[in-house]
Amino acid sequence: MAARGALLRELPADGGMLAVGAGRESLAELLATEPEVALGAVNGPADTVLSGPVAALERIDEALARAGVRTRRLDVSHAFHTPLPAAAEARFRAAAGELAAGAPKLPFASTYRGRMLSDGSSDILGVDYWTGQAAGPVLFSDALAALAGAAAPTHLVEIGPRAQLLPLVGRAGPADVPRLLHPSPGGQSGGRELAQVVAELFRAGLDPQWDALYEPGQPPADRLPPYRFATARRYWARWEPVRTPAEPERTVEQAVGTGELTERPDTSDDPVLAAVLDAIVQVGGYADDVVRPQARFYEDLAFDSVMIVQLKVQLEARLPALGELSVSHLLPALRSIDSLAQCLRELALVAA
Repeated sequence: MAARGALLRELPADGGMLAVGAGRESLAELLATEPEVALGAVNGPADTVLSGPVAALERIDEALARAGVRTRRLDVSHAFHTPLPAAAEARFRAAAGELAAGAPKLPFASTYRGRMLSDGSSDILGVDYWTGQAAGPVLFSDALAALAGAAAPTHLVEIGPRAQLLPLVGRAGPADVPRLLHPSPGGQSGGRELAQVVAELFRAGLDPQWDALYEPGQPPADRLPPYRFATARRYWARWEPVRTPAEPERTVEQAVGTGELTERPDTSDDPVLAAVLDAIVQVGGYADDVVRPQARFYEDLAFDSVMIVQLKVQLEARLPALGELSVSHLLPALRSIDSLAQCLRELALVAA
């Protein structure tokens, strides 16, 4: 990398790079008229970078402006990712030849080949690969598509002082864009950003090597604050089912045991109870031998918060004279079907 950086700085000083909001195919005809300009990078379906002499890039820029294509000059010192001069290429090949070539041990998406490379592939990371990588275009879009197809990542983490690749992913990524994370956004990063990235990955199922993150004995135990119960509003029972002292409230099991719940009660003279029974059946899909006035919402019918809201909607549709019902007003009456019906009867008297 050091040799590559030194050699690229020897490129002609009149070079530049131009970002174009168009695809590589649509630029082929225009590039044919400027042989000194090369395709520097393909970042997305409509996100291409051209590289070459500044004068030639200016002519292309004017032609694209007339066609209404968006362009932007990049702040670079040379025309990177263009064919290297013969002398520079020879020195770079000599420097790369000092490394031991081999196949990758870990699979990775190559922006030079535009596909996944792995231990089983025929690609050798040797002189030809690194020379071509320096002089050829950056096929970022192809590499990203290959990575998405091979791994279907849910999270992408960029390691570096600034987020440069993540914005490209956001513009040219797959249909289901993964979560984009950057643990060190700029020189003002103090370490909290890394902790937030690790926390995000941990919540997603990653099992970090905690010993690598914290020294032995760290972090210290921190006692959680006690839970503070809300006192602004209390839910106390305020309605009692209509019954005589000789008829104590019994559970559904007790009523079934006596044979009293073999048939659904007659509600022809009690439209409120009929509406409650029908609404409960609609919400929970219970059998008729379960939905009885003595049935308890939580113990017998296994009601939860979602079902309570659905019951409220069903009751409002069946008893429009009551207007909009308040869940907080209904909660104290949800001891049994009978107690809820009594609560609604009292509301009906008030509404009348």
